[in-house]
Amino acid sequence: MKFKLTLTLLLTSCLSHSAMLNNNGTGEFHIIPLYSTSNNLYSTVTISQIPVDGWRGTAVKIHVKPSLNSEPILSYNVYLTPNDKWSFAVGSQTVGGVRKLIHSSFDNSCTPEFEAVAWENGETDRDISDLTFGYIEVIEMGQFEFNESNPDGVFPIVDYLGNFDCQDIDNAFQTDGVFDSDSTYTNHGLLPANNSLSVESSLINVPEGVQYTVPVTTFSNFFPDDEAFHTRPNSNLPTLNEAKPESLIWLDGMATNLTFENGIDAINALLLKSSLKTPFITFDGIAAATGISLTMPTWAFNENSSQGPSCDAQHTYTFKTRTIDREGKSNPDNSSTHALCGNTTLINLKTERSLFGEVNEQDISPSNNHEGIFAIEFTDVMTITGTDEATDKQYALSGLPVIGVTFNKATNANAAPGLLAQYGVSQAINGRMNISVIDTDKE
Repeated sequence: MKFKLTLTLLLTSCLSHSAMLNNNGTGEFHIIPLYSTSNNLYSTVTISQIPVDGWRGTAVKIHVKPSLNSEPILSYNVYLTPNDKWSFAVGSQTVGGVRKLIHSSFDNSCTPEFEAVAWENGETDRDISDLTFGYIEVIEMGQFEFNESNPDGVFPIVDYLGNFDCQDIDNAFQTDGVFDSDSTYTNHGLLPANNSLSVESSLINVPEGVQYTVPVTTFSNFFPDDEAFHTRPNSNLPTLNEAKPESLIWLDGMATNLTFENGIDAINALLLKSSLKTPFITFDGIAAATGISLTMPTWAFNENSSQGPSCDAQHTYTFKTRTIDREGKSNPDNSSTHALCGNTTLINLKTERSLFGEVNEQDISPSNNHEGIFAIEFTDVMTITGTDEATDKQYALSGLPVIGVTFNKATNANAAPGLLAQYGVSQAINGRMNISVIDTDKE
């Protein structure tokens, strides 16, 4: 067993130049699969810079993307010094009858051309209810030498007293600055990304005192080697489309490096699932409720996607659901067909007790079953082809590139005064893709 584990670690190390999901949490491209701002919810995010190769800082891009459209409602840059952190929250407020969606942070890391942001009805091309939930991307665009020898003199951003001095970075984006360019990427003084970021996120219901951890999907070795992908603060780039066209997939119990036609397929391969199963509980006696988020971060790059602020049958993937009780019996009365829509779909399993309270969530409340397993089967799947670099063997991978998270809440109505009475738990939903061999001949 020890030999097998050691061999696996060695093989993984040798193949580590490929994009891979990293359960350790450090990487180059991070997806927070849900932010939600209705029903008194606030989403919080903390980004930590982890020095990897010398005393270097990191240039970070943050995209906040709504549920129905892949165009970010906010994109900005943050420049983190070694061991620095950047924390922010996204929530909503109603002032004078007008609901506002708010981004806020009290950190002082360098964020050029960025100010506190609030969106409200009438300020966008659609009602704000389409913006109140979605997902967030945190991207390591590149690293920089954190000292005076930096070739452009931009990144010594802490003065001799340890205070942030961001003026040089601000100036770099002004006219005739080193980042004032018509080029897509402005990489002056930037080194390639090197898996130096760790990201954590939570959903908090402040009035009820409930906090849910949001599992973050992290890709290591995401970008092609020896290249930075640094853009202006208001740029919607980089995206998942910049991924290298190869990924590390577990096949027959072994780490296998597969190459794909493009980077999006490499990321799809890491996320594909043909079905999902997750525990649920909706007992009235403890005011229990279950909510599920299903996020497809590659939605905009797949053929069956819609970039508009609405969904219809022509631009959706369908899925079937059923419930399984505690004795393992499937309830046929709870079988139904539904549609995924846009980047993020929310499912509520208790009509009168929604965790999210979003206008566009789907109500799939099981009848005659208040605890068990909620099963999802994707009926419109995609199939992509990957080639084993070592053997030239081809594999067909099918499923949908979905990140699923379950949120459960319960209340102890008999708790003594002063004791915690609200409970919230969350967990990532695991699933498997379908894999078949296309060509078994070794060339």
